[in-house]
Amino acid sequence: MVVTRVAIRFRTAIFVLMGNLVLAGLLSFYGMPREMFPDIEIPVVVVSVPYPGASPTDVEQLILTPLETELKSVKNISKLKGTAYEGAAVVSLEFVPEANIDEALQAVRDRVSRVKPKLPADILDPSVNEVSFSDFPILIVNVSGPYALDRLEAFGERLEEAIEGVPGVLSADVSGGLEGEVRVEVDPEAAAASGVALNDIVNAIRSENVNLPGGVLEAETTSWLLRTPADIRRADQLREVVVKEKNGRPIRLSDVAKVERGFEKRQNYARINGRTAISLNITKRSGANIVEVVDAVKAIVAELEPEAPSGTEIKLLQDQSVRIRQMIEDLVNNIITALVLVIAVLFFFMGARNAALVSLAVPLSMLLTFVTLDAMGVTLNMVTLFSLILALGMLVDNAIVIIENIYRHLGERVGPDADASLFRRMRVIAAYTGTAEVAWPVIASTATTVAAFGPLLFWPGIMGKFMGYLPLVVIITLTSSLIVGLLMNPVTAAVFMARPSGEGAPEATDDCWEQAHAARSRSLYG
Repeated sequence: MVVTRVAIRFRTAIFVLMGNLVLAGLLSFYGMPREMFPDIEIPVVVVSVPYPGASPTDVEQLILTPLETELKSVKNISKLKGTAYEGAAVVSLEFVPEANIDEALQAVRDRVSRVKPKLPADILDPSVNEVSFSDFPILIVNVSGPYALDRLEAFGERLEEAIEGVPGVLSADVSGGLEGEVRVEVDPEAAAASGVALNDIVNAIRSENVNLPGGVLEAETTSWLLRTPADIRRADQLREVVVKEKNGRPIRLSDVAKVERGFEKRQNYARINGRTAISLNITKRSGANIVEVVDAVKAIVAELEPEAPSGTEIKLLQDQSVRIRQMIEDLVNNIITALVLVIAVLFFFMGARNAALVSLAVPLSMLLTFVTLDAMGVTLNMVTLFSLILALGMLVDNAIVIIENIYRHLGERVGPDADASLFRRMRVIAAYTGTAEVAWPVIASTATTVAAFGPLLFWPGIMGKFMGYLPLVVIITLTSSLIVGLLMNPVTAAVFMARPSGEGAPEATDDCWEQAHAARSRSLYG
């Protein structure tokens, strides 16, 4: 093999390459993002239209039917499903796997904006979202305490603000708390006596709660942007809103209604061991390292915990970093176990030194795999780690065949009492001839395994995208083991292989060297 000949000839360069591979592989391994599942694009878009107080029948007639009629013309839809609930309509659109999810999402938003004027005026804003594994929380922070819920939520909002500032955190949604509001309770008798209708109150609040631009004020050397901030921020400001004028006297909102601060009706609840609590569901950005993000969030929680009111209890649930760390530890344990078993088995056949040469194939192949996966943007997740463990047992096959054949060639050429200088030269010759003899069978053996996994790369559908990492990682790992077997194993054998022993080894002579050297020395030594 040409590559083996060049590698043996430039042995120093290969050793430098191995050192760089170890460094780059470790950096890639520790720098690769950790996830529970592959972050794949699921071609599913969900449209939700809230309509509080409406029955399922009204939702179907007024919202669902016109919405489905408009959305069914979107391109690349494979399945459309609409459901009418009490107070909401939900439409799920599944696209073909080849569809561009960003373009599909934009097309659905355009259709929803087009049909919105045909829907009832009192619906809430529709939401259009794609389904993604990144939407699932990586950590849930629960906060409970023996005090009022509004005080509990105040500390929860403090946590939310700090956690959302962590790099890699997409959101920290608070649930189970109270949403503040300003409640306006109209007095029907006072409103009727003043001649004020309910629409007058609504229109007055809407027209007063604005923030308008005021133009530009220009001077000789500069200019200023002007605005008119009239948005209502406090309840006492709302009380002074003029609803109507009667007989030259302004009728304010406080004259016909009671204005006070309050809380919205609770839609969700959170409890820990029977105690009222609030929960922060933390999601990460796509491609972020779960382990690093969770560690940063835990550091923020530990930093702010002393600021919490007395008696506050904070619990962390659904910590995905724990399972990810466990999977990584299992992978490392499998690698160590494989090395121990390889050395133990080969010790009885090839000696400790040659067994160590074979064992080098495992870490070098794995490190080269990590470098390749990191360059391709693949994350460490359940599927990729399982694939690495699956391929682990096949990594040493090429190295065993090559090292064993090199050892056999060396034993045929040199005896146990051969001169040290001659032995070193013969070791180089045996490294090349032994590798060249089995190179094509080794390549063919690896190619047959790669060919078995190759068709899985074209697995269609969402499941194909999810499981497609398995054949990809196995193919990369086996290819890495082949590269290590043809380049690095012969070089290490040419330098470190032990002296053959046994009665079958002939005594090396100058004639033996001349015959072997004549065939290979020109290509190896130049």
